[in-house]
Amino acid sequence: MKFISTLFSTCLLAALSFQAVAEPVELDRVRVIVNDGVILQSDIDSATKTLTANARKNNQELPSDDILLEQILDKLILEKLQLQEAERIGVRIDDNRLAQTLGDIAANNEQTQEQLRQTVAEEGLSWEAFREQIRDEIAASEARNAMVRQRINILPAEVDNLSELLAKESDATVTYKIRHIQLRFNDGEDKSVQEKQAETIIERLNGGEDFATMAYTFSKGPKALEGGDWGWMRKEEMPTIFADQINMQTKGTIIGPFRSGVGFHILKIEDVKGLETVSVTEVNARHILIKPTVILSDEA
Repeated sequence: MKFISTLFSTCLLAALSFQAVAEPVELDRVRVIVNDGVILQSDIDSATKTLTANARKNNQELPSDDILLEQILDKLILEKLQLQEAERIGVRIDDNRLAQTLGDIAANNEQTQEQLRQTVAEEGLSWEAFREQIRDEIAASEARNAMVRQRINILPAEVDNLSELLAKESDATVTYKIRHIQLRFNDGEDKSVQEKQAETIIERLNGGEDFATMAYTFSKGPKALEGGDWGWMRKEEMPTIFADQINMQTKGTIIGPFRSGVGFHILKIEDVKGLETVSVTEVNARHILIKPTVILSDEA
């Protein structure tokens, strides 16, 4: 009887072990291959949590799930390419640099480091994942700056000429807070499709729809997941295609659509600093002069 009981227990354990092996649990999976790197499902989940938390904090409505996924994948692929370039040129972000940046983030949010950690946890992210996300963003930024410096060759005479021109510019000290929507041309597609879409977006914006929401939904630009927000910039700090369109416009102005080699663009000036506005009152006057005479008194 004891032998039968032992045999039954052994069979039961074997069956349970087989069931455990037969039903594996997926921990993560590769979604996109970028050169010799990969984008995992966990990367997409983490980016989605961060974006959703930021949108909730700013009371911002997000687009549909399929559009949001497309935007996130575009952003992650671009970041992966930039990180690969950072690794190639030897960019390394040490812990001291990372700690300083995290301190700046906490200060900008009027928080202590501990409060920042708590906020990150409430958003469903681990502190370690958040730190590495920030490290990657710094490295990608360094790689972009290095690539720009490699492609620019400025002569001293050009610096002098530009300095003189900027000194004469009346809006040299004006800074603009701008948002951007880019409708990218698709290979083999009629350009008029994007042009009509751009005109439709302009009509909706003029009708009062939120620019950030439209950027989330339609833009293929580098700041699409930030609602098209490029932050504060002077004209000389902007991309040339932006600066060429801005000419002392005031807060709330929507500019576009205008075309470049990659697609159609729409800008909105969210705010302006340093631009003096002079208010002038004009009076449209008509005048009748009646002179008093011998037969026409002052009262008459």
